[in-house]
Amino acid sequence: MLIYLHIPFCDSKCHYCAFNSYVDKFDLKNIYMKAIITQLEQELLIFKPKKNSIKSLFIGGGTPSTIDTKLYDNFFKTIKPYLKKMRK
Repeated sequence: MLIYLHIPFCDSKCHYCAFNSYVDKFDLKNIYMKAIITQLEQELLIFKPKKNSIKSLFIGGGTPSTIDTKLYDNFFKTIKPYLKKMRK
């Protein structure tokens, strides 16, 4: 399984960018990340993934670093059981 997490917030909008992104909606970051968790929980119920089945996770869209790292905590707690363990 692969996961793409879209973060639609940017400090500035690049003229070539085709992603859905915003430079003026920073007040929605907390609400957006809570909504991501709600959607993720619903998707997990629907698709019933097996443990260790997420092989790839990409976070992109706008500028993911515009989101405070603490706002990612619940996302990673939710997907942790499904992340494939790396071999050493």
